[in-house]
Amino acid sequence: MKKRKKRITVPVIMQMEALECGAASLAMILAYHGKWLPLEQVRSDCGVSRDGSKASSIAKAGRSYGLEVKAHRYGVDEVKENVTYPAIIHWNFNHFVVLCGFTKNAAVINDPARGTIKVTMEEFDHSFTGVCIEFTPGENFEKGGKPESVFKFLKDRLANTTASVIFVMITAALVAFVGLVTPVFARIFTDQILPGHNMHWLEMLLVAMLFTAIFRMIVGFLNEIYLYRIKGKLAIVSNASFMWHMLHLPMDFYAQRMVGDLAGRQKLNDQIAETLIAKYVLVETKAPEGYVRSEKEESVIFAYEDGNTKEIEITKELTNERIPTGGYSNSPKTEDDTNIWLPFFLLLLSVGGIAGIIWYTKRKNHD
Repeated sequence: MKKRKKRITVPVIMQMEALECGAASLAMILAYHGKWLPLEQVRSDCGVSRDGSKASSIAKAGRSYGLEVKAHRYGVDEVKENVTYPAIIHWNFNHFVVLCGFTKNAAVINDPARGTIKVTMEEFDHSFTGVCIEFTPGENFEKGGKPESVFKFLKDRLANTTASVIFVMITAALVAFVGLVTPVFARIFTDQILPGHNMHWLEMLLVAMLFTAIFRMIVGFLNEIYLYRIKGKLAIVSNASFMWHMLHLPMDFYAQRMVGDLAGRQKLNDQIAETLIAKYVLVETKAPEGYVRSEKEESVIFAYEDGNTKEIEITKELTNERIPTGGYSNSPKTEDDTNIWLPFFLLLLSVGGIAGIIWYTKRKNHD
């Protein structure tokens, strides 16, 4: 019996749609072996349609990338003894996942829908259908590409909102600073004034507490205003950019996807803005890039309906021509006009106010 690793670490690539599990699993296998490809390209090579993808299509796509592919039907014990990780296994008769190995009492899998998870051996035995596809690099396999950088991703998406983000971060830091000062006031009152040691500090302390409360109220108010301002701007720009890009995609893009998936992507723009704005990280959601307009005219109708918006029908000229590199960049943009010096002014004002209170108190005591 060959000695094997208990588990390995495989890069996680999440599926964008429910039917992309096979393509996402193959993309993870390729990434583990050093070949990083866009999920959209792997999806196309796997022939994903509205019915999903077949194991034979995944194996064929793997061979086209230079991988040696072996498909087996194993039991649970045979998987633990014979499989070379990572491997793609069929799950619950309707899903593909990447098997990363086993621990003492569990199996470790990369689920394109949930990420890296551990499942008990009982659940593994119940969900594993027996189909296992192994991949090993062949002579024609070539490493290439690189994982997307989070910093580059954020830089691109924050290009027109940098000043607003800085403003929000500064005001949030000022609010946090005021929160640290408040317990100091309570300690001074308890240790110095309440026992009667320094009763002459009472007037100065009350004035300082009042000034601090006003300062926190103003800064907190500005922070909330700009949070909602950035969130609204992000939602508007990302939705406009998303629809602009969607209207320039070829007909085969829509032929492979369900209406619900496309509508769900559109709604994600608002959800992302709502979720990420609290963490001061803003991101713009777009459809797959790389398409331009051509002379061929096609038509498509989008139907978007929710509880607050009437049904909207849009007909737009589409394209079937794809450019080799780059993306479609003529999408709506919004410039950022945030005044980031305002919180600095408030900070100087607060420092000056506290200094003035101290000077006034000392002068009064001297007189």
